[in-house]
Amino acid sequence: MPLPSSVLGLSGEPVHHHVDLRWVLSYSAGISDTSPAVFGPHAVAHPLFVVCPEWPSVLSVRRLGLEPAEESRGVHASHDVTIHRPVRAGDDLTTTATIVGVEEGRAGAATWLRLSTVDGRADPVATTYQRNVLLGVALRGDARSIDAPPPVPDVPGSQRTGEAEVRTADLPVGPQEAHVYTECSHIWNPIHTEWEAAEAAGLPFLLLHGTATLAKAVSAVDDLWGNGQRQIARIISRFAAQVPMPTTLRVSATADGTFNVALPDGTAALRDSRIFWK
Repeated sequence: MPLPSSVLGLSGEPVHHHVDLRWVLSYSAGISDTSPAVFGPHAVAHPLFVVCPEWPSVLSVRRLGLEPAEESRGVHASHDVTIHRPVRAGDDLTTTATIVGVEEGRAGAATWLRLSTVDGRADPVATTYQRNVLLGVALRGDARSIDAPPPVPDVPGSQRTGEAEVRTADLPVGPQEAHVYTECSHIWNPIHTEWEAAEAAGLPFLLLHGTATLAKAVSAVDDLWGNGQRQIARIISRFAAQVPMPTTLRVSATADGTFNVALPDGTAALRDSRIFWK
């Protein structure tokens, strides 16, 4: 059945998590990130770690107004997270998901989620705006929004004209990486790890999680142009293609944090992407 636009403004129940050191270290190990910022004596979580406590909240609002078969058609299309302060072991986090936009896309109805994560003092830790497309599901009602991601600063003129220096890095993806990421992140979706589930969803292969691809790329860009300390304030990206396993991805980045990720044939896996350092 169509997605009713009346879901706009609905929120899921707040979801609570305690973050221990094992989870912080496992997440980075699961994306092959060995930065001393994580594995040193004063470990901070990877900048994209917040997707882990966000995941149950994403699931809770995906179910609003949908049949189970339609819920399974949800595809993560874009990601925009502002990191107010790093996550550390010992944090008690609470995440609330709210549907802040509904629209009709070419592939199906789309929702914008705002995921607000706060600590035990109710101070903000991260705010994420996530666009999800429900493949083949129509929208019933008008497209509307009540909130949107903050504006993105202009890309410098040198980058727009292709004059900026581009640095690259290759990211090998092994056949086991979706399984490792699933367990290390606590994000489980069987289309990434079970052939039967992938085939039922119409997928030709098991694919790497989009957030795993993004996290690996963020680490690479920080190593190429940052100080490798994962001191990142904002991450923006659009998911453009599915990533099979095994494969090798190519990250291309410029000094302002603008980057893209390509499959071996040149197809963009991530595009319109950028990180902002603190």
